[in-house]
Amino acid sequence: MTSFHDRSSSSEDIARELTRDITSRATGTRLPSHRALVTRFGASASPVSRARALLAQRGLVISRPGAGLGREDVLVVGRRTGRPVHRDAGSGRSLARLQTALTQRRRLAVRTVVETLGADVLPDHPRGGYHLWLRLPRGTDESEFLSAALARGTALAPGTYFHADQPDVPRVRLSYAAAPTTADLVTGIHRLEGLV
Repeated sequence: MTSFHDRSSSSEDIARELTRDITSRATGTRLPSHRALVTRFGASASPVSRARALLAQRGLVISRPGAGLGREDVLVVGRRTGRPVHRDAGSGRSLARLQTALTQRRRLAVRTVVETLGADVLPDHPRGGYHLWLRLPRGTDESEFLSAALARGTALAPGTYFHADQPDVPRVRLSYAAAPTTADLVTGIHRLEGLV
């Protein structure tokens, strides 16, 4: 594993290095703690936090609250639908707890988005996954919206990263799985109020 001693390491550099590590890890294994990653990369806490958020937005890891894990625990997840995590019963129970936690987060995120930003922002309610697609009003500058959201403390992924062509209306991706806690998730969504 590469060690970063340059304290100016960016979150993208850290995310790139962790992505290489993740490809060699089994689904369901834990990443090193936030503190261990700060030490490893010789970076401050902020770039490491942003790198972990990037990994979650890309569907590579998920924060898993509860089930005896601390808020710093992050699990590697499979990227293909139906990919088994493990075959033993303990891991099946772990997967069931994870699925329940994700379902609860998704419902909370949908409810909070609709109550805070309006139903037009979320025309499609997902049944699974790790994120919501928020539809912005036609003519909204996606980059400006993302910058304004980030200035308020909420990181979103640009929709253009996930479309081969230009979408008819701007969309951004909100990862409900990436928030350390459900309280953080709700707070992050509330910070978007007035931007849409």
